[in-house]
Order: sequence, then structure tokens, then C-alpha cells
Amino acid sequence: MQLADRIRQFVLRRYFEPAIRAGISEANVRAGDVHREMGLVNRMPAVCGALDTKVLQDRFGVELVRRGGPRQGANATFCYRLAGEKTKNRVVGPQAIETVRNSGIDTPNTNTVYLVSCVSKKRANRAPARDLYLSDWFSKARNLIEAKGVPWFILSAEHGLVAPDDLLEPYEKTLNTMLASDRRRWAEKVIRQISEKMPKAKSVTFLAGKRYREFLENYLRNQGVSVEIPMEGLRIGEQLAWLSAQMKDG
Repeated sequence: MQLADRIRQFVLRRYFEPAIRAGISEANVRAGDVHREMGLVNRMPAVCGALDTKVLQDRFGVELVRRGGPRQGANATFCYRLAGEKTKNRVVGPQAIETVRNSGIDTPNTNTVYLVSCVSKKRANRAPARDLYLSDWFSKARNLIEAKGVPWFILSAEHGLVAPDDLLEPYEKTLNTMLASDRRRWAEKVIRQISEKMPKAKSVTFLAGKRYREFLENYLRNQGVSVEIPMEGLRIGEQLAWLSAQMKDG
């Protein structure tokens, strides 16, 4: 997924959906807040560009009614009307959310989900989960999945199943040093989260080590879910090479 689409999806979840659920007809967005909450670095022009284009308005059925502050900068503000006279013939409100989810823009193949393990190297400050982890391996895995445009979650040793846009504080926990009993309890938590967050998944691809998969694989297969582990048995260098090759082939 391109950065502009990531920004638009973030605004949908963070600003539009809560306003629509609360029955509020307008949503105000400040570019600097989006930049900070997404954990971006030196990407303010991209944020302002994504907020200022008609792509966002047409995709989510909203109308940009006011714009304030500088053309590009943290204090650039955008006020969107979520429902009103000019948007009455367009898909707005809750229908807009359902249209986006069902259209495949956000999750082109909702039956296939990728699960990626967390890694030890992280940013020092809170960040969206997709940006928190700093290893070359994680970056390659994330880039591959986002290029495919499929839904994905991160298997966090601290939090369980987390969405890429979830804001996380850095942590030190890893399954690689946990006792088997603790890993089993962690897996039980993840299973509950799977049933809540991805109940319609028909196929799951793991980009994750054995200890992150060990109690999840059989559960998924028993639920009739197809499980793929494309890097099973590969050492870390071989995994990096495989990920790079997949990007080239894709």
C-alpha cells in the first residue's frame, strides 16, 4: 500500500469513523497530528497532499469544506463534511465505511491474511505497529505484504494480534525466551483475538518463527483455514533472500 493510501486509511479510522458513529456531521483533521500519530518522519508534504486531494473525498464520500493554515505544514487544517446537502447523492456516513471495506480498497482479498512476527529492534518512542519494528527482515516482510495489498496483522509478544496502524509503546518481551506454558497462554489470547479481528479468513500465511506459530497452526487448520508457511526451515539469511526475491518477482 502506498503512503498516500496509508494516510487516507488512517484518517478514515482515526477521524471519520468515530465522528460518524457519534452522529457528528463534520470532522476536523490537523496535518501535524496525523504525521505524529502515524509515527512518520519528514513526510509532512505527503500528509498534506493526501488530505487535500479529491481522491480522499471521492473514496470515502466526504466533502472538504474548509482548509486553514499553511499549504504544507503541521498547522494545515482540513474540515470535512461527512453528510450534508452537497453529499446527499453520494455514499456517505456508515455507508461510506461499508463501501470502502467491501470495495477491496482497504483489503483487496479479505479471505487471505498474513501474520508477521514482531522483532526485537524497535523505535524508542510510541509508533504505529507497522513502523515500530526496525529490522531489515521486518521491513522486507512489511513491504512485500503492502505491495500485495492484502490484510495483515503483527504477532506481538506483548500485545498478541495487533493491526498495522495500532499505536504501540516499545517493549522488550519476546516469545523466544518464554516458557512453553507462557507461550501457550499467549497463543490462547491470540486465538481469541483472531476470532474477533479476522473471523472470515479462509487462508493464513505466516511470516513468523516456529514459536510464534506453534499453538496457532493446528487451531487454524481445525477451523478449516488453509495455512501457508513459505519460509519454513529457512535460516535468517535465506529468509531475507526469499523476501527480496518475492519483491522482484512481484
